[in-house]
Amino acid sequence: MSVNNIDNGELNSSIREKLNELITIANHYSASAFVGGGAEPGGAGGEDPGAGGGGATLDSISLYSSGVATLNAETTSIDACNSISTGTTNLGYITKDAGNMNGTSVPEVNDFLYSDNAGTYALSDGYYGFYDMMTMSNKSIQVGAGMITSIASC
Repeated sequence: MSVNNIDNGELNSSIREKLNELITIANHYSASAFVGGGAEPGGAGGEDPGAGGGGATLDSISLYSSGVATLNAETTSIDACNSISTGTTNLGYITKDAGNMNGTSVPEVNDFLYSDNAGTYALSDGYYGFYDMMTMSNKSIQVGAGMITSIASC
């Protein structure tokens, strides 16, 4: 099925499915770098995670932890979820895995997170709280060696 073709006499369920696909595309677009003057495709957000430096500035996301001035990894997913309401928000910086398409500032498994906007310092292993504006829900993000290994709903 393609959103490009809607034939006369097509079933309502088929049309509804195509409209839902268009809504998904629009939501992904609105969360991407193309809205609000972010990086162009292939820019800083899509470069190799180890390529920090060169003056590139990574896209930021708000993460929660019990740390006041810095992001401290939590030891459990529950602690990360609790930090959303009791902790402090700090900026983390993200580089996208080439296979992830949910927008430059939408964390996904296999993306990399850093504590600095040059992508020099990977976040510590552990859990971080995250408020997902697309689904309007709290989530915990597990990080290992700077890479997101899992994302779970709180």
